[in-house]
Amino acid sequence: MQIKQLDHVGVLVDDIEEARAFCEETLGLGLDREATPPELGVHALFFRCGDVTIEVFEIIDQDSTIRPLEAGQRARIDHIALAVEDLGTLVEALAGRGVRPQPTGVGASATAEPLSLAGNLNLWTDAETSDGVVYQLVEKGAG
Repeated sequence: MQIKQLDHVGVLVDDIEEARAFCEETLGLGLDREATPPELGVHALFFRCGDVTIEVFEIIDQDSTIRPLEAGQRARIDHIALAVEDLGTLVEALAGRGVRPQPTGVGASATAEPLSLAGNLNLWTDAETSDGVVYQLVEKGAG
C-alpha cells in the first residue's frame, strides 16, 4: 500500500466555538487553519498536534452527506485521514479488496469521485466497506 502517514483525525462536534475553546484553552493547541468548504457543507478548525492535525468541524449545510450526530451526542470521531502517495492507484487497489468510496458533498452535487480541497485531492471510504471506519485519503498537492 502507498500510505505515507496519519494526516489528521476528524471530529464532528455540535458546537464549533466550544470545541475551539477546549482545544485552545484546555489542551493548549494552536489553531493551524480554518476552512468552510461549500463542497462539504462544514465549518472546520484544524489544530496542530505534533506531526498530526486534529480537525474539529460542524455541519453547516443540512444537505451534507456527512452522517449527523445522534440526538444528545456532543461529538464523535468521524474519520481518520491518511496521507497517500498516489490516490488513483491506491483507490484501484482498495477497490480490488472491496473498499468503495463514499459519496461526499452537499445534496445533488455529492460524488464518490476524488474532491479537490485546499490544493489536495481527497476521497473518503464507505465505512460499510472499510471495517466500520471512514478513512479520508489525501494526496497532498494533487488537487
